[in-house]
Amino acid sequence: MILFWLVSGLFVVLPAVLFRSERMAVQAGRTRRRALILDGAGLTAALMLFVALPSAEPRPLAPIGFGVAAFAFMAIPTWWMLTIGGVDPKWRFRHLQTDAAELMTRYRSPMPPEGAAVMRRIIADVTRLRTPETAELCDLLIARYNDWIEGSHRPRDLGLRSIRIYDLQRRLYGEEVRPPELDEDEATFRWRLYRVFGEMMELWVAEQTPQQRSRFGKLVRALDSFRRDDTVPFIEGVQSSARAWLRLHDRQAPWQAALAAQAAAPAVDEARRRLWPRTSVFWGAILDESDRSELAPIRQDRAAGGDA
Repeated sequence: MILFWLVSGLFVVLPAVLFRSERMAVQAGRTRRRALILDGAGLTAALMLFVALPSAEPRPLAPIGFGVAAFAFMAIPTWWMLTIGGVDPKWRFRHLQTDAAELMTRYRSPMPPEGAAVMRRIIADVTRLRTPETAELCDLLIARYNDWIEGSHRPRDLGLRSIRIYDLQRRLYGEEVRPPELDEDEATFRWRLYRVFGEMMELWVAEQTPQQRSRFGKLVRALDSFRRDDTVPFIEGVQSSARAWLRLHDRQAPWQAALAAQAAAPAVDEARRRLWPRTSVFWGAILDESDRSELAPIRQDRAAGGDA
């Protein structure tokens, strides 16, 4: 009788604990269906054995055996079942993305050796989990992680990859991914202004070729199409410094020096921080054909066996 009441007490307490831990594990792990079947079967077996306790014969051995078996089934850790049944690869991939984001917050780019070693392990795990469903997202993330390790970033890549990665994450994980910060039109406007400025930064180099100089001049003029109240200080400051730099006979000085020499430099910096405080302001922006052509080489490199 004592054993019966002891098992009864355990059966009241343990299911509450197990169901809570199971719910947390399932939500975090996104297990395969077979893992849930295995876990549910274990708890069902424990329940059936417990129900059979009062009528189990011969006594006292049968009730004791049934009680011990019921307790054994209930005591099987949920994570064993989840490990045996397996976790959906796309959710394991999601966990790796979270780990990489935390690592990038902890270590600046280029990463020191200890951070780079951890990031390379994450890249290897991402590669192993690559599926047709996650292939494009995998390629973009690996390119981002390698750039972060090496400290080699093209300005436009930061925004462009952020937009496409966000689109793919929303498609794969739905409401698990937080909504965009800005509406589609505003995000697209800020991205295209940043795209022009990003290309200018790439061309703002000493000893430009004639082609670079021509393209640079077109980009300076293209900024005019983005004029509005909150962008005027930024655009006028950039255009002024760019034209002053172009007038120099010996353009060996970096463009930042030309910009810093302008009286409007503080206003330019303030406007830039307000427009682009972080790459997440680009989430939800519409990518055009030129954007997609920029992304295409990443996929081609991966198909050829490259790292990025």
